[in-house]
Amino acid sequence: LLRVDPKKHLLFDPNESIDFQGHTGPFIQYTHARIRSVLNKASYSVDAIPYTKPITSSERDLIISLNNYPRVIEASANEYSPAQLANYLYEVAKVYNKFYHEEPILKADNEEAKQFRLELSAATSVIIKKGMRLLGIEVPDKM
Repeated sequence: LLRVDPKKHLLFDPNESIDFQGHTGPFIQYTHARIRSVLNKASYSVDAIPYTKPITSSERDLIISLNNYPRVIEASANEYSPAQLANYLYEVAKVYNKFYHEEPILKADNEEAKQFRLELSAATSVIIKKGMRLLGIEVPDKM
């Protein structure tokens, strides 16, 4: 529902609204739960270390996506459009899932890469949780 601009008409499909695939809240919630699971398996704790290796294209895409958060929040507020935030969170979830499938996180080639990918995962989790909270939607740590 939130992905549609409030000024446009909406045809609601209850089956689509609970689908775990596609442009839905459950897809975003599942992505958050997946991230929390990865972080829990790694016993992740914030321990920022400089990453000196070249980054992959999926890491780069995720970083760029996360960096857009402040701009999207501002635009959503200025234009009274929660759809912008909802669509942004869907894109973040989509980009993260691509990253998750392309880059080994827990089985990275080295500890530095593993830590960097865990930090990207944690940052993504924070963005999703804060954004969904602004939309009035809870995100579970497990699904």
